[in-house]
Amino acid sequence: MSHNNNEIEIKLILNHLKQDVSNQNLKDNVALSLDNHDKAIFRDFFYNFKKLPNYQVLKNENLTLNNLYFDTETQELYKNGIALRVRVQNNDCEMTIKTKAKTNVSGVHVHPEYNIALESLPKVPNLSLFPNEIFTDMMNKGYSFKQLQRDIFNNMGQKCEREILLLKEKSTNAEIELSLDFVQYQTQDKGIKRATELELELKQGSPLELYKLLELIVADFEKINTTVKARVSGISKMFTAAIYAGISKLPTVDVLKVSTIPELIKAKDAMEAELFIKPNNESVANLTKFLKETSSEVFLKTLKNSGAEFSDAEQSYLKNFVSFATKVLNEIVAINESTKVTLNKESSNKELTDDSLILLKDVQNLYLKHVSNKDLILSEVAYGISKLR
Repeated sequence: MSHNNNEIEIKLILNHLKQDVSNQNLKDNVALSLDNHDKAIFRDFFYNFKKLPNYQVLKNENLTLNNLYFDTETQELYKNGIALRVRVQNNDCEMTIKTKAKTNVSGVHVHPEYNIALESLPKVPNLSLFPNEIFTDMMNKGYSFKQLQRDIFNNMGQKCEREILLLKEKSTNAEIELSLDFVQYQTQDKGIKRATELELELKQGSPLELYKLLELIVADFEKINTTVKARVSGISKMFTAAIYAGISKLPTVDVLKVSTIPELIKAKDAMEAELFIKPNNESVANLTKFLKETSSEVFLKTLKNSGAEFSDAEQSYLKNFVSFATKVLNEIVAINESTKVTLNKESSNKELTDDSLILLKDVQNLYLKHVSNKDLILSEVAYGISKLR
């Protein structure tokens, strides 16, 4: 039996800044490298949230998740905004469909979701157990249901160690699930890439309760551990898995076509995907161009002239974004001048050299330092929640 609900969550990517990085670690993607020492640091960081004032811990559990994703060879489900997943969770098995997000702005994700408990792991999911209307658009385009069932296969996957705190706000009875996820993605060449995420999922109450809890969490960042940095992310685990598996390309950015705040935030997500998921010899040059354009007076005037007056949430986010972009840009320029190492935008060779890797590490670290600014995080999420109303 399928159960439909709208999942509402905020997603943050966590990074631990390393001051001393070996050449081997450099080649294994600087900011996303993860070892047991990092896990201990993230866990210490996470379990401090048990002490948040006015919140009661209802549940604390650890899960091992094996997530298998399914699609056709030509990604027909993905093209139609459908994510099909089978999850093995400890001894339980469940299949899920998430349809196109109602909202996916500023790391605030709202997905219609259908879940079906299974007795065992299937070779492929039985799509007939889901409501027919999920596939209506595909059928209207001429893709028969029988053909779809025949064509789907397990095209990628990821594994996750999840640690959960279910918190209850004592005065409002709102319930929010905090999840610390240690994720393993399989790459196209059968390697492993790791990432750490912090998710806040609303179980009961108003979406504003998510913001209220996030406000307490980010206020504690510097107090708890100065080397743990967070950034808001609009990129899903499934999309990240698809990029690593070589199924999907990195999202592209044409900053000259950005004319609205949602487009600006999506462009920022795309730049971060290139910088942290699949960095190459053009990444710093692309980031520099993006920051120059989006922090300029010309760009801001374009945004102002593209629609109605900005709301308070929009003005707050733009103010914090421009401050962030300007600081990162100035530091990148200073690094380039002091090291005399540049990542050539016109280079035909995208492979990172040792010198380029060192520059990339420095840029990743300075980017994380500024993007984790609490005012930027809170204004971005406040804007995303304002779009839910």
